[in-house]
Amino acid sequence: MTPEPRTRTRLDPAIRRRQIAEAAARVFAEHDPADVSFEAVADEAGVSRSLVYTYFGDRGSLFAAAYTVEMMRLDTEIDGALEKLGNNRERLAQAVTAYLRFAARHRERWNLIASAGSSRHPAVRDAIAARTVRIADTLGGSAEARLLVSGVIGMLEAAAAHVLEDDADPDELAELLTQVIWAGVSSFVPD
Repeated sequence: MTPEPRTRTRLDPAIRRRQIAEAAARVFAEHDPADVSFEAVADEAGVSRSLVYTYFGDRGSLFAAAYTVEMMRLDTEIDGALEKLGNNRERLAQAVTAYLRFAARHRERWNLIASAGSSRHPAVRDAIAARTVRIADTLGGSAEARLLVSGVIGMLEAAAAHVLEDDADPDELAELLTQVIWAGVSSFVPD
């Protein structure tokens, strides 16, 4: 008996790219990024290896897409926290708490996010820089705002590592970080 051929579904390229990026995020979250192959991502996405290569070209670009998927998930949770009523300091506290709780709840996803910081691949660096600029633009977009955002992200990443490595309470760390961060942010955004 001859196996039935795989049926291919033609999707809009943007939808297919997103599907592959989400599959890559799952695979990168479960494995050391250095061990992830195009074949593993293709299998997870239900597409051919050549299609993954066509959309992303190399492992670094594929990793950047996976990083972006996970950052969008994190940003969605942070945005949800920011929708709550309150003054800017309270909203900052909610965002910091959402960030650290995300890391605590999604260890594998967080490992993907954290490993992006050590990548030298231009696509990964560009994805990180674009996110920093997007956040800094909400504070006026100046060089000082970009520096502040970079510092805050660094503190949040260090605190998330502390939550994961030492089982620290994300809510306690969130309160401490909020105090420290607010001192810098409040010079840009009044209470």
